[in-house]
Amino acid sequence: MNEENQIGNDYSILTVIILLVYVLSTFITSYIVTIPIHIGNFSLILNWKMIDLITPGAGLLAGIGVFGLVDERSSKSKAEKMLHSVIPFATTVSLGIILRNVAMSAGWVMILILGGVLLYLVFMSECIICNPADPRISVVSILLTGLAYATFVITAIGVRSNISRLILEFPLILLSSFILAMRILSLYESVKDIEIKAAIISLITAEAAAALHYWPIQPLSYSLLLFLGFYILTNIVIILPQKGSLRNAFKSQLWILAVSIILMVFIEIQK
Repeated sequence: MNEENQIGNDYSILTVIILLVYVLSTFITSYIVTIPIHIGNFSLILNWKMIDLITPGAGLLAGIGVFGLVDERSSKSKAEKMLHSVIPFATTVSLGIILRNVAMSAGWVMILILGGVLLYLVFMSECIICNPADPRISVVSILLTGLAYATFVITAIGVRSNISRLILEFPLILLSSFILAMRILSLYESVKDIEIKAAIISLITAEAAAALHYWPIQPLSYSLLLFLGFYILTNIVIILPQKGSLRNAFKSQLWILAVSIILMVFIEIQK
């Protein structure tokens, strides 16, 4: 019992530290860092709010913290332990993206509190899933998979809302889809060569993002279309061993394609 209490305290301390970072960032959000980039005839000026720089830092802090917690409780290789840092990093960054786009208000505080609860559950889930003998492992696998997909949607919305240059959008979508696909696929023992398959998923997803970049659609529709492709590709990889062929695996995802397209059309009609 004392060991479980100590573990719970570790989750709580890490969560509080992340939330304090975001609270303290509100005092310096008015500062803007300008980074000019000039390469030959190419010119790009990046204007970053301080929270834009703090958010990935908070994500790294969450990832390193969870890696440390897992490292104490698992005999897995370093590479396998690193995978446990993916969703904590991505979820923390997603929370920062949401907080960046909400003005300081009671709503901002509520998002921060709910985000703290979510982060606690993520940290706890990653530490539970590193122990194959834990009876809660099936529940937390579902939770982590859902969080990975939700994080992808939030990231896509954030990228569409805050970044107007394709040269910045493409690598962000490529990187986020790669690390999230790797984490999702790693939860399924039947999936082999996850690095190669995650790379293929991320490359196709990023190419789709590039194709959609100039479409005059809302951020929600954009993120829904990207999520649709990412979800279907990831699911096909997961269920392919059971379905026996790529054709059968794709056919099983057609209902998701139909529902998503109808939802996107509805969103665009509401403009």
